[in-house]
Amino acid sequence: MRKMLTTLLNRRRRRKEPLIQALFSGKFETPYVVSYRNELFLNCLLILCTFLFFPLLAPAEPDTGWTTDFDKTLHGAAESGHPLLLDFSATWCGPCQMMARTTLQDSNVVQKLGSFLKVKVDIDANAALAERFGIHAVPTFVVVTGDGEEMERTTGMADAASFGGWLNSALSTAAFSAARKEAFQKEKETVARQLKESDPNAQSKSVEMLLDYSFRKEKYYRDFAEANLKTTVRANPALFLDFLNHQKLAVRILASNLLRDQLGPDFAFDPWAGAAARTVMIDKWKARLAAKAN
Repeated sequence: MRKMLTTLLNRRRRRKEPLIQALFSGKFETPYVVSYRNELFLNCLLILCTFLFFPLLAPAEPDTGWTTDFDKTLHGAAESGHPLLLDFSATWCGPCQMMARTTLQDSNVVQKLGSFLKVKVDIDANAALAERFGIHAVPTFVVVTGDGEEMERTTGMADAASFGGWLNSALSTAAFSAARKEAFQKEKETVARQLKESDPNAQSKSVEMLLDYSFRKEKYYRDFAEANLKTTVRANPALFLDFLNHQKLAVRILASNLLRDQLGPDFAFDPWAGAAARTVMIDKWKARLAAKAN
């Protein structure tokens, strides 16, 4: 740094060239001895550059709460119930390094981060994971459940106050998600029990819940619904006929697809048809399935 600045000062003295222009030209010549006045100016400029640029180049202080092992930490999140925070960054990303040295070192932020398991992801070293989460810019922070389901994300540099607020929001979402999953454990026991009952109303109610689960964001809902819907339509396809008149088109499409897979190509039903036309088809198939059962 000092040699470069000496060269620039001598070039400026010989050619009367502005120092800033010489600094950014990128052309350096053999240095000459500078005057005392230039030497003093050089020292001051060197000190200024040190204070301005060294903080940008220096590595962030290590934080032992972070890891780089996604799979192992995800497994830990599944066992502990803690939300998992992913920090997608890159070594060449200035805002990423600045946040690591400032925002992520703030005492209030550090305290909030204690509620998360944390993984740093270098998008160049782990491109597959970055692609999996659709990372197109850094820094990007993503909060996921122990099942790997995304709950919250934010992109771009943020100061401590803004990032702390986002962490609070993510923790609230994580708490709601955990409570929802706990409630689901009880719900699926009820659904499984009702499907085994002889009461058609109870069975129909369980099918309705399974159809609803199919459109939930959480993967555990969808997996449970898929497995049980296929089993139920195979055992009793008549339970699904009334849902062909459901007010939601997505439910009508799902019910018709399940019935078509079970009953074969003879089951021709248009979920986009009007209510009257749908009712005619439903009544036709009710009679047909009842006759087959007898």
